[in-house]
Amino acid sequence: MKTRDLPDPKTLGKSRDALLEVFYSQIASRSMVRVADAERLIDEEEQRWASGDIPSQSSQSAAGPATSTVRTVDDLFTLLGRTKPTGDPP
Repeated sequence: MKTRDLPDPKTLGKSRDALLEVFYSQIASRSMVRVADAERLIDEEEQRWASGDIPSQSSQSAAGPATSTVRTVDDLFTLLGRTKPTGDPP
């Protein structure tokens, strides 16, 4: 995955505390999953792989890039053909 080329935040005059506040309030709150939920989802997917119940989109050819772009957790669930469990953070 390639990330955007961004200027060093220090050159913008932002302190570490200010940057952490932005991260936790605007990024982490939407993109993190509780450990227990992540472990459960990983276990469910491992069971699906073991049983041969693999979504057709998950096997991609090494000859080319993926056709779907996953930018959020919601995108990932859409790619997997599932809905996000209730009770997860928005």
